[in-house]
Amino acid sequence: MHFESAADQLYCPFCKVSFEVEEKGEHIFITKSPPEFAEKINHQWVSRQQLAFVLEKKEAKTSNLQNSFVEKPAATKANPVRAEAVRRARKLVELGNSPDVIRKSLAISLNLTDFAIEEIITDAINVYKMKQRAKNKKYFIFFAVAILIIIIFFIVLRLFF
Repeated sequence: MHFESAADQLYCPFCKVSFEVEEKGEHIFITKSPPEFAEKINHQWVSRQQLAFVLEKKEAKTSNLQNSFVEKPAATKANPVRAEAVRRARKLVELGNSPDVIRKSLAISLNLTDFAIEEIITDAINVYKMKQRAKNKKYFIFFAVAILIIIIFFIVLRLFF
């Protein structure tokens, strides 16, 4: 269900939670939740896995809701604080900073949970590694082609001289 009064806020009748979804759907900001798990996830950005874990515990307690099905809500607007944290972390990784330095920098400048900071750092490191692999692959292809051209050149020289 989508609230018209709050453009970015959604409500799930299955779990009785009001929330916002990050643009790519990786995290959900819980704005209102039932008392049985409000203290664990209320007013926090949580990953889909964290939310699923909390809901599985609730579902085990209330088996009468097992046959209910509600489609996943569509992604809405991105969290600008998280986006800024991701951008900063990726830049700090590119500059060669350690995870501890990045963690301290994000903790001081942005109001994020420790879990969110760890996810952001892991993401930044993985993105950096992927970029490095792509760059190394380009270098490998370039040098392989260069060596192949040199070998062909020497073979042609031996045939004619």
